[in-house]
Amino acid sequence: MDAPARLPVFRATTAQVGGLFPLLAAGGVPAVGARMGYDASSGSAFYAHPAEWVAPGDGRAKLVTNPNMMFYGEPGRGKSSTVLAFCLRMMPFGFKTLISGDRKGEYTPVLRALGIEPIVLGAGSPRRLNALDLGPLRVRWDTWSHDRQRRELEVVLVRWNRLLLALSADQGYAPTVTDEYVLHTVLRWLIGADDTTTGLRPVTIPQVTRLLADPDDALWLLEISAGVFVGKVTTRVRELLWLRTVDMVKTGRAIMVFSADNEQGLDFRTHKHDWIPTEIEGITLMLRPNPENEQRRPTGDPDRSTGWSSASRRRRFRGR
Repeated sequence: MDAPARLPVFRATTAQVGGLFPLLAAGGVPAVGARMGYDASSGSAFYAHPAEWVAPGDGRAKLVTNPNMMFYGEPGRGKSSTVLAFCLRMMPFGFKTLISGDRKGEYTPVLRALGIEPIVLGAGSPRRLNALDLGPLRVRWDTWSHDRQRRELEVVLVRWNRLLLALSADQGYAPTVTDEYVLHTVLRWLIGADDTTTGLRPVTIPQVTRLLADPDDALWLLEISAGVFVGKVTTRVRELLWLRTVDMVKTGRAIMVFSADNEQGLDFRTHKHDWIPTEIEGITLMLRPNPENEQRRPTGDPDRSTGWSSASRRRRFRGR
């Protein structure tokens, strides 16, 4: 036969040639894990061990890159039974199964047969599910570096923020960018997250709603010294903070200085102070009490005290 009349010759790898013969049976998966049935292609036993498929312990090449599994099938073909059999047969290998909901009552009898009482949530149940649970983040916090802590915490805070915004939207409220910032600030405050945090506090949704309804002063202002707060807030927030301050200090003293649209560019509020802001021809000055009048003032006045306070005397004579 002449060479030009011969059929052309092709070369290919085994993997490429295998695509030309799809009905050929390949080698089965390793016999490790739960025995679930037989391989329909080869007739050999079929074993399932997703973790072993991803990271084999004996140096074999991994079969898959993700251990997730999905079960498909028509109704009544045994999907739930297969999942339940897989969970039971993986128990001797140290696997634990979390069933997030048993709507059809298929898993509850098996759990009780194993001595496990399901946790029932819903109306009338004393148990609650904390959607803001820290999980392993709280346990591993001390073992991470500062950068790792910051990254992990931001992921959790963003997730919580989106959850709370979605709950608000479900109630008919359209959240804004400002709402997102406020929620983020409130969550960081409740969890105790700052640059010096050595541990995290647990957070619940009722705590978030209470703090939003009655915010702490430190959420709006920065305490730069003991009892001295500074910050940039709106007029409404400033007035509410002043009312809250007066209510908290009661018979104590408080003073507030804030920006104002006047000649001086600032204004004052005082509570129980001897020095009183007084406006004279458009200029606010501080009216100081006359020491001679102070000495002649009758004693027993519960609203005013004479002399320097203990803190003032310490500051006055600290340099001597």
